[in-house]
Amino acid sequence: MDGVAWGIWGMGAFVAFLFSRSSSIATGTGCVAVCAGALAALAGWGARLTFPPCEVAGFFQLPILVLAVAGAIHSLGYLKGHGEKRAGTYWGFYNITVAAMYGVTLAGSPFQFLVLWELMGLASFALVAFERESKEVMRAAWIYIVACHAGAAFLIAMFFFGGTPTAVFVLGVIGFGLKIGFPLLHVWLPEAHPAAPAPVSALMSGAMIQLGFYGLLTYCTWSLSEYALYGWTLLGLGVIGTFGGMLFALGQTNLKKLLAYSSIENMGVMAIGFGFGFLGSASGNAGMSLFGFAGAFLHLLIHALLKGGLFLGAGSILRAEGTLEMDRMGGLLKRAPFTGWVFAMNAAGLSGLPPFAGFLSEFLIYLAALAGLTAPGHYGVFAMSLAVLIVLALTGGLAASAYVKAVGAVFLGEPRSPEAAEAHEVTASMKWVPGALLILSALLTAGASWVIEYGFPAYCGNTAGREMAVCIAALRYVGVFSGLLILLAAIGLVWRFRLVPRSRRGRVAPTWDCGYRNPSARMEYTGTAFTQPLTDFFAGVLRPRVAEEKPEGDFPRKSSFEEWIEDGGVRFLWQPVFRALAYLAHRIHVLQSGYLHLYILAMVLTLLAMLLWAFLFSAGTEGGF
Repeated sequence: MDGVAWGIWGMGAFVAFLFSRSSSIATGTGCVAVCAGALAALAGWGARLTFPPCEVAGFFQLPILVLAVAGAIHSLGYLKGHGEKRAGTYWGFYNITVAAMYGVTLAGSPFQFLVLWELMGLASFALVAFERESKEVMRAAWIYIVACHAGAAFLIAMFFFGGTPTAVFVLGVIGFGLKIGFPLLHVWLPEAHPAAPAPVSALMSGAMIQLGFYGLLTYCTWSLSEYALYGWTLLGLGVIGTFGGMLFALGQTNLKKLLAYSSIENMGVMAIGFGFGFLGSASGNAGMSLFGFAGAFLHLLIHALLKGGLFLGAGSILRAEGTLEMDRMGGLLKRAPFTGWVFAMNAAGLSGLPPFAGFLSEFLIYLAALAGLTAPGHYGVFAMSLAVLIVLALTGGLAASAYVKAVGAVFLGEPRSPEAAEAHEVTASMKWVPGALLILSALLTAGASWVIEYGFPAYCGNTAGREMAVCIAALRYVGVFSGLLILLAAIGLVWRFRLVPRSRRGRVAPTWDCGYRNPSARMEYTGTAFTQPLTDFFAGVLRPRVAEEKPEGDFPRKSSFEEWIEDGGVRFLWQPVFRALAYLAHRIHVLQSGYLHLYILAMVLTLLAMLLWAFLFSAGTEGGF
């Protein structure tokens, strides 16, 4: 069935390109091809599935197929009136991207893997650059393609020149880390996700960047003797990425950029889970290993559904209001209540708050850290476990603050711009898809114990049955508790809005306005103002830049406040590196004199140096000629 799926995707891309001038044919063919190919691949995936255990690739294939269909259906409304003239280009590259992503998980050799990996990057680059009229979009697209090729260069070195398991792992961490968004390698992610169309952002954030972990687990972690190295490295990267990603998300004013930094945070959570898994296997701590791996794989599925729903919701907001700047929004919940409630529920789930799905996976990772605290005689493991507990708890608070900022600034209060005042509910295809992903996440919450029990890959061979029984029991009880809370909340909403009759004689009066006769949106907290105390507290790390015009006089008529937070990786690493490269290039530029004889002289000197090197190397290894 996999060959059938690739054939459908390939034919769909060909027809979409062929009928690019006919937007209706291109759109219909492209969308149907994505959905039909995903169903065929899902049928093949189910036929290969054996319980227990499930192959590792299955955990990465399922988000690809689900989000490919969700993004395709959402695109029907997203492209309407915005980019319909290039619908053929969009659907052609969308089908190719989905086919390449799915092919990456089935590659049978390093050569096949690299070809499909590069194809995935090139096709998704075309999607990121879809709105190519914008200079910001093209800048983000070029940053993305440079990161893709840089990662591929390290992967080529890993496959063909890696040598030792340590070298393979180090090269893989850099190559695959550029796709995952590890600290300092993440700079493309906050640029590309806001630039890409929302359905593409959902597919990339919910499924594509997670394929970096597939590459690490499949090609870089095969040596049992190096499990401790794998664990410590992933734990260190995970702690930094988890805290740093959500910390920089706090100061964002663009909704999709906030979600992009949240993806960095969630990749850090997965890295922590996998790190505990490897470290537990190396130290013989079965509980740590099982809880770590199970939490990471479960979070992979949960993040795909919730983050996919949030990015699709952001696309709906963009089409409803015409902007993604949160400080220019407000009041959308009155005009698009369904979109607002679904977005808020997805955000609560990804914050790790009970009783939502994100709480379950982080709960398992907490259990892995607690298992590390009780490990006898391992003081380094104890210290790292304690650090993880502190970072996860702190990051949970930061995540809740960031999503409260997003929901409050976008959906509550009064409109802060004419675009927000004229906002409206989106089309059915855009409205119901994020809701469907929310329902799937609720089903995953209820069935998390079944997923771990029957679908968990046998990654930890030394795990005893007792630890698995504890894991399943914990998930089952927590899942039942979460389901009851959700059920009670639903009954409460129905009771409040459907069953309790409203009085017809109720007095209608304005809310208390603090003495102001005509309150306006200027009296509301903006998203920037809401998180300013936190950004001020972490100013030593965030280094915000502020432009403000303070009110003056007894009756001030004008004041303003703006805050920008530049990415730490760009500021501390990549800007100095590229400044040094630019300086070096400027110095080397003097060699371009324009005189042919100088160029020939340089070539002759280079040839002589190469011959001398070959002679010395041969003499040192074979005793001379």
